[in-house]
Amino acid sequence: MSDPTEPRDPNDPQYPAVPPIEPQHPAPHPYPAPQQYPAPQQYPAPQQYPAPQSYAPQPYGQQQGYPQQPYGQQPVAPVGFRINLGERGSRRPEPRLGTALAGAGIALAIAGVLLWSLTYLIEGIASAFNSDSGGPGDVDSRRLLGVFLSLAVVLIGYILAIRWKNGPLATAGVAASAIGIPIAMAFLSFSLNSSSPISADAIVLVSLAIWLISYLFVPGARGHTFYLGLASIELWVYLLDKAEPNALTGFATRSAISRIVDTTGPVHGPDLTTIAAISFVFGLGYYAIAALLDRRGRGGPATALVLSGFAATVAGIAAAADDFGQVGTGVTLIVLGLVIAGFAAHAGRRFTTWVWATAVALGLALILAKATGTDHLAVAGVLFIVFGFVMVGGGYAATHLLNEPDEFAPLAGTASRAY
Repeated sequence: MSDPTEPRDPNDPQYPAVPPIEPQHPAPHPYPAPQQYPAPQQYPAPQQYPAPQSYAPQPYGQQQGYPQQPYGQQPVAPVGFRINLGERGSRRPEPRLGTALAGAGIALAIAGVLLWSLTYLIEGIASAFNSDSGGPGDVDSRRLLGVFLSLAVVLIGYILAIRWKNGPLATAGVAASAIGIPIAMAFLSFSLNSSSPISADAIVLVSLAIWLISYLFVPGARGHTFYLGLASIELWVYLLDKAEPNALTGFATRSAISRIVDTTGPVHGPDLTTIAAISFVFGLGYYAIAALLDRRGRGGPATALVLSGFAATVAGIAAAADDFGQVGTGVTLIVLGLVIAGFAAHAGRRFTTWVWATAVALGLALILAKATGTDHLAVAGVLFIVFGFVMVGGGYAATHLLNEPDEFAPLAGTASRAY
């Protein structure tokens, strides 16, 4: 029971005090102890450098670390392949339709210049021989049309190449300047009063000099493989003609006569052995230089030498066919095909790889055809099938022995090239 004396009115001063209600907060979340970081690293004391020494000037050429050479004879970096050819020195441009059409179009225009100039010149020659009014002076004046037109083509070509360094107009300019030079020299050196109507020496030497200068130094034209390709082919043909006059035309004539006409005596003509030797030297030499350039990352100039090497090597094989015989020619095709196709595949050159791999098959076909003769063509067909599959197996084995990647995987450090 409650105490009756305890006051019941909360306003009564004697009413007992009610203790205040304190809110119940959750206990604080315990935080982890602070991380103990390692003591800072003690760096070594700064290095004490020796006190500077007094400088005593020495005579030029006797300073430490320099070669003792007199003034004016300092070592100079070799020029050679260090000449900056730009991007064209390391790779060849990709094919483009517009560029190809421009190059073919300028070739058609140059053909028109040549046709017009030759027609005008020949009409003057005919007039000089058929009437008394004409003469050598009239003929000499008529050659000036060809001189003027060809030099105009060369000038326009250089303007286009220098102004537009890439693209269709640059390609047209390079082709015009390169092809127009020998045409201009032919008209300039033309004369009816000399034993030879034109001077081959002047045409070749001047063309070679201008092509190489353009390839190495002329802005816009520098690095275009068209100049180098023309120069390498012309050098081979020029020296071939010097060793055997009328070598190319004489070789074709001799081959045609010996195969069509049954002659009792020897067919006179150029020495095919000399033609074969010179062609092999130039062809294989060009391929060797191209391989060296590819190894040094100079794929652009190597492409020009690959094309020239192909022309010279094929001419050498054709000229040596009579001396080698059918079997010897077949062996030559197999050996050269394996070597050159191997180099070309390593350098990423598609055309060279395929054409010389085909030469291996052609060499095998010549040997097998000689072994069976014309009387056993069915046997030859069976052997072709057998050795064809042998070549397939050889290609499969070569892929694994040489660790060649898949054809869609680019070779390390090598850009795929058309030739």
